Amino acid sequence: MFKKSWEAGVDMESKKTDLKYIIDQIDKKLSIEKVARNLLGDPSTESRNAKWNMTYKSIYKEENTPSFKISTRLNVFYCFATKNTGNVVKLYHDYKTLKENPISYEETCKQLIEEYKLDIKVESLPQKTRNKKFNDMEKNIIKFFQKIVELSHYNLKSHHYLKAEKYLENERKLLEDTVDLFNLGYFDTNHNKLLDNIIKDIRGLNKTDLIRYGILNEAGNFSLVNRIIIPKYDINGEVVSLCGRSLNQKGSLKYLRLENNSEYRDECPELDSSKYLYNFERARKYILSQSEVIIVEGYFDAIRLWEKGIYNVVALETTSMTKNQEKQLESLGPIKITCFLDADDSGRDMQLKLLENLSNKKNKKQFYYLKTFFVDDQNYNDFGKDPDEYLRDLSKDKVDELLLSKVNYRNYLIEIHINRFEIETSYTFKELYDDIGDLLNHYNSAYNEKIEQICRDKKGEELSDFYELVKYTNNIEKLYLMRYLDAEDFYCEKLLKDMRIFTNNYKIYNDFMLEIYSKVQSHFLDNELLEVNMYVAAENKNLRTYGNKKSKIIVDVADVFNKYISIELDYYENYILILNRLNDDMDSKKREENNFFDHRFFKDINDNDKRKEVTDYIEKMFEEK
Repeated sequence: MFKKSWEAGVDMESKKTDLKYIIDQIDKKLSIEKVARNLLGDPSTESRNAKWNMTYKSIYKEENTPSFKISTRLNVFYCFATKNTGNVVKLYHDYKTLKENPISYEETCKQLIEEYKLDIKVESLPQKTRNKKFNDMEKNIIKFFQKIVELSHYNLKSHHYLKAEKYLENERKLLEDTVDLFNLGYFDTNHNKLLDNIIKDIRGLNKTDLIRYGILNEAGNFSLVNRIIIPKYDINGEVVSLCGRSLNQKGSLKYLRLENNSEYRDECPELDSSKYLYNFERARKYILSQSEVIIVEGYFDAIRLWEKGIYNVVALETTSMTKNQEKQLESLGPIKITCFLDADDSGRDMQLKLLENLSNKKNKKQFYYLKTFFVDDQNYNDFGKDPDEYLRDLSKDKVDELLLSKVNYRNYLIEIHINRFEIETSYTFKELYDDIGDLLNHYNSAYNEKIEQICRDKKGEELSDFYELVKYTNNIEKLYLMRYLDAEDFYCEKLLKDMRIFTNNYKIYNDFMLEIYSKVQSHFLDNELLEVNMYVAAENKNLRTYGNKKSKIIVDVADVFNKYISIELDYYENYILILNRLNDDMDSKKREENNFFDHRFFKDINDNDKRKEVTDYIEKMFEEK
């Protein structure tokens, strides 16, 4: 059972306090640098301009190389050895707990306020909203929400509502500090009688409006009675929405939010819960410090991860990310995205749709989020439920290990389509390019070689489309050519494109000549006097050929003195010449066309039909012989 909080000293006992608000105030008024120097002394290294500009040895483990870093700009710390992170309150709390005696966060706040003489009145909460975007009605409702949160949390801490208390402690297995940090509460039916006094203290607010908005029901009672109250905050710490979680696992609607009324949404648009990511206001500085956000589905998923020491986490709360939530996320810049949604079928489908949306966002031609991942752990997938339930009994080390089991979404998508391209004969390269062309050209061109190989091995007719559409990442090569040749950008671009085509053609021609070599060789297997050879003419200095031998691949049939067949392919000029000595009486050691009984010239052999003509001619040639 939750123990009683707010000891003597700073008089917090019996007060309706908001621990989240107090921690936020301490974080704003107290420098982590000041506390770190008092607790840990001077840092091992210090830099003025770096993001992590103070370094100490870890407080969590023995180490030789300092890995405990502090960002004075963000007022946070991060231990790279253990992955522990937090703000100034967390630093003080963990240091005192590990080095002296365990203390609660309430006691931590009390000691910090006393020791550093902070002007924070713990018994009173702000009566004015700090965000100018809210209209007058929205400001009044925020004050009402704050009073409900204050009362509900006080109810939970009073130990008079054991069912709610046991639900959080035994079923949810949440620590008392976690309940306090997230300001969870409970609103009982009996507390409806207090609503008139709450409303009376807020000028400009009346019961009629609250009933009209659906915040109170038609009888004038609060809509979220007999539920765990979960407050949702905007970036400035204003309570913009409330959600009620039923204590019953079956029967009633598990989660009920105050946002199902059209008049409410029209007249109080900034209090629409779907505008805000849950836990964003807490997680923001940790997301910025780690350049990564972990996205989960539900409230308790985010709360569980936070309790496990993973602070850069936000929850969607809805079945998909809204446009306003996307804008909120974009405000953090091009961070790394890791999705960790429910492991059931709907959660997996939702996760892929979310990642598709976020991965396709662009800033001009570049992807906005360069790295998007999803957690892919086999044990979690087999579990088939939400992160909250799966992580309850895992240690922080196990949670850290789980979060490393993630897959790059874009690579995952590319591989799925490449596998389909390889297996399905009807799936063309143009269709593949329509599906993932941007990824191949602007994200990961490493897969181009595999696609090219599939085209050569199984879909040769697709190669022309491949080279027309796929843009190789050739900027470095182009810059080299521009400097070496002292040439213009467009000329070097064309030169590289021609080189790619030429290289591809050579591979096609070489494979084609191997096919011819095999056909010719099969006709002379029983002839011990004749030998069939294949070679690149440029490698034979003494060889005389038709035309320029520097670009020739040759298959010939010869004995010690004579050549009887010579098939010469010029991969630069794009032709093939077949010379065939059918007259066995002709005796010549010289290689001249008039010494051959027949010759045949084929051009444009980059065309499949032309190559078919060549093979048909060779087959016919042997039949006649």
